[in-house]
Amino acid sequence: MYFSRKKSLRNSAGWLITLLIIIQLVPLDRKNPPETAPLAINNPALQGLENSCYTCHSFKTRWPRASWIAPVSWIITAAIHNGRDRLNFSAWQTYTKAEKQQLLSDISPIISGKKQHAENFRMLYPERALTTTQRQAILMWIEGEQQHDQN
Repeated sequence: MYFSRKKSLRNSAGWLITLLIIIQLVPLDRKNPPETAPLAINNPALQGLENSCYTCHSFKTRWPRASWIAPVSWIITAAIHNGRDRLNFSAWQTYTKAEKQQLLSDISPIISGKKQHAENFRMLYPERALTTTQRQAILMWIEGEQQHDQN
C-alpha cells in the first residue's frame, strides 16, 4: 500500500513537471512594435509616465523575467495587452480629441491617488511608484490638455 502511494505520487510529480515544461512552448506575443504616434510632453511628466505607466500602456514595455515563465507569463502578457488596448501612449497622437479627453478623465483620479490601479503591479514594482514631483507634473499636463482641448 505504501509503495503504490509513493509510486503514484512520483508519477503525478513526473506528469506535473512534464506539463510545466510543455507549457513553456506556448508562444506569446511579447513584441514591442515601433511607436506610431508617441506622446510628446514636458520632461518631468514624461519621465513619470515612462517609469510608472509605460510598462503596460505603451510599446516601450520592459518585460519582467516572470513574463517568460508559464503560466505566470500568460497573466502578465494578457495584462499588458489589455493595458495597451485601453490606453497606449505610443499611439497617443492617433486618438481623437474626444478619446483623449475621456482617457485624461480616466487617468486623472488614478494619478492623483483617488482611485486604485494595478495593485499587483505596485506590489511587485514599488520602485516604479510616482514621485510627488512626477505626480504633480502629470496632473498639470492633464489639466493643460483638458483646458487646451476645450478652447
